[in-house]
Amino acid sequence: MAVYLDSSASAQLLPQAREALKNYYDKEYALANANALHSFGRANNKDFEAARKTVAKALGAHMPSEIIFTGGGTEADNFALYGLSVAKRNTDGKRTKVIISNFEHGAIASCVAPLKLVGFDLEYVEADRYGFIEPEALEKVMSDEVALVSIMLTNNELGTVQPIQELAQVAHKYGALFHTDAIQGFTHVPFNVEESGVDAASITAHKFGGPIGIGALYLRRGTQIQAFLYGGGQEHGKRSGTQDVAGALAMAAAVKYQIDNFDENFKDIKEKSDYIYKRLCESGKFVRAVELKDGKTYHPGMVAVFCKTTNSEDLLLKLDEEGFYVSAGSACSAGSLEMSKTMKAIKANPKLVQGQLRISFDERISFDDIKAFCDCILELA
Repeated sequence: MAVYLDSSASAQLLPQAREALKNYYDKEYALANANALHSFGRANNKDFEAARKTVAKALGAHMPSEIIFTGGGTEADNFALYGLSVAKRNTDGKRTKVIISNFEHGAIASCVAPLKLVGFDLEYVEADRYGFIEPEALEKVMSDEVALVSIMLTNNELGTVQPIQELAQVAHKYGALFHTDAIQGFTHVPFNVEESGVDAASITAHKFGGPIGIGALYLRRGTQIQAFLYGGGQEHGKRSGTQDVAGALAMAAAVKYQIDNFDENFKDIKEKSDYIYKRLCESGKFVRAVELKDGKTYHPGMVAVFCKTTNSEDLLLKLDEEGFYVSAGSACSAGSLEMSKTMKAIKANPKLVQGQLRISFDERISFDDIKAFCDCILELA
């Protein structure tokens, strides 16, 4: 038996994305430069722009040109933090502060030092004990010196979905730009860039069944951004580099499947998550990583628990031997002996954190697999 329960780290490739890659590479113009004027280049560009249109529609963007393809989520996040902050300061010299939450992914949090080097001050808005950034908390740290606020859509260890629309409204009230790292939540929780009012949003394909190495930054029309990569001036001069047409087509195929099946999959996955929580927590061996907060939204396919009887490393290895693949919190910080930013932010019990598990999956995992996993982990714990 092999049951993959680490989709929040990287989802397995969807058949639709695999087929899109195959179909592209079977074409005679495959790998021609999409910026070339000859027939092969124009054919490639047509495919590329069709992919852009699909991604824009899935995000709820006003127009396809608001999508800038990138080499993945980390690049999109770095581009947003640096490019938006610098551009805002260029138009308003007093805008020298950037605000992020105290549990952002490393692709955002690691931008702190480089931004300080170019003259920005960083402030943090704190999550509550339930794992949410509330508008009132953001309001307390806002001022007319803030260039950019960046708060993730969905926490990658807890699955908590932040009130992005309300947070963006607070940022705009003070004249600041608002970016969200939507990488963990896009296609898994309700999100529309127009309705949310964000100025920018980062996504990446491998979180929803597309290939690794292709992502995108949504940039609201009229929003200025400082270029991050220089060269041939592709992506309307905002992101130079020969475009990955194959990756964009596979990303578009995956995102179309996810959006077309969103309601059905959300319901199915949530039922499976609820079953896991019930089985594990009723055993007395596990507890939820955070208490539920009334009226809030959570990632349906992410189960965040603490094992009270053993540490996560030992449990993961035992589960691996039985064919069940899960992670201990964020895969990006795996191997670290320190408590993660998220666990510090919610002031988690250090002893319980030793047993932290993140069980994540999509609709391709059957109920039989879920039941077998619960039987196995309860026997091992």
